[in-house]
Amino acid sequence: VLLITLRYCFYHNFEEKEIKRLALCAILHDIGASMLEQRLVQAEPRLTDEEFKDYQMHTRKGHDLLKSHTQIDPSAARVALEHHERINGSGYPKGETNPCFDSQLIGLIDSYEPVTYWDKSYRKAKQPFESLQQIKTEVIDGRFKTDLFKNLCSCLTG
Repeated sequence: VLLITLRYCFYHNFEEKEIKRLALCAILHDIGASMLEQRLVQAEPRLTDEEFKDYQMHTRKGHDLLKSHTQIDPSAARVALEHHERINGSGYPKGETNPCFDSQLIGLIDSYEPVTYWDKSYRKAKQPFESLQQIKTEVIDGRFKTDLFKNLCSCLTG
């Protein structure tokens, strides 16, 4: 997620300060998962509904941990909390419809990265184009902003 975020930022000519802040958000977005049982994080085999509810707590745990460290940019805590929120309200933990740009970007990249690069017992990793096709359906469903998706595609193919 960090590397794709950096690629996005460099490709779209973000300022250095913004790149550093987004890199911090990217590397820390899932820090709450380190406080969960390993079986929930590995998701092998697929999680039950109850296990998924437990897994979803990683967003709040990460937020609370990062918020307690006042020397860390507060945007990292917000991204940890919101990176699974979707603009149509279908995400978690709160069903937020207006997550900040940073959360939307990291959330989009966090959706692309595991589908593309990680095999699971219940599915094989997809080729980048196939992953983007899958995410495109989520864009059409209103989960991600179209322009954000287009900008991700351009940096991955440019």
